[in-house]
Amino acid sequence: MNGKSIPSEYPRTSTFASRLRSFATKVRLKLWLAWIGAFLVVCLAVFIEFQTSILQSWIFTSTNARLSFTVTDGPSNEIAFPRAGPFDERRGYSKLPFFQSA
Repeated sequence: MNGKSIPSEYPRTSTFASRLRSFATKVRLKLWLAWIGAFLVVCLAVFIEFQTSILQSWIFTSTNARLSFTVTDGPSNEIAFPRAGPFDERRGYSKLPFFQSA
């Protein structure tokens, strides 16, 4: 014999290693397809959000439903007046506490 294989009429039986490799490539392919599908869904959602702002409007309206305020008598202790800055100095915003105390 010269070392060449003799062709057989019977199909070759697959070994455990070849079946395992085939299964792994199928699983890997499915995993890649799942990741690509998830990426495309996210891209589609971002595109729709850019076009319509559905998510943004839903967040703002649900937040607005939970916001509330009450008006009470007297000045508020929680007002933060600007302290310095060229625009605030020029427009007089930094002097508001002095105007209100007079």
